[in-house]
Amino acid sequence: MERYKSELEVSSLWQGATSAITQHIKDREPLGSGATWSFNEAVVNHQHGGGYSVTYKMSAFDSNVSEIVELFVQANVTESDEISVQTNRREKKEDSF
Repeated sequence: MERYKSELEVSSLWQGATSAITQHIKDREPLGSGATWSFNEAVVNHQHGGGYSVTYKMSAFDSNVSEIVELFVQANVTESDEISVQTNRREKKEDSF
């Protein structure tokens, strides 16, 4: 497992997965009042068989619920570079990853 505190670093090393995560967030994780998500950290897990996953932890103030929320989005990449993305959690900010 590798942890990254810099979005620039993780996106330069894992470009396909991070681009897919960014697009997923843009398309499926809206915030109220034009707020934007802030990157907190990313975790990369290497899987047996050559695949890997990249999980982003993001946070933002969501005016729809008047709270700071955290978002966990994961991209799974197969050894043949097929990418699937899903939101694991979106919840009120409490504990860290």
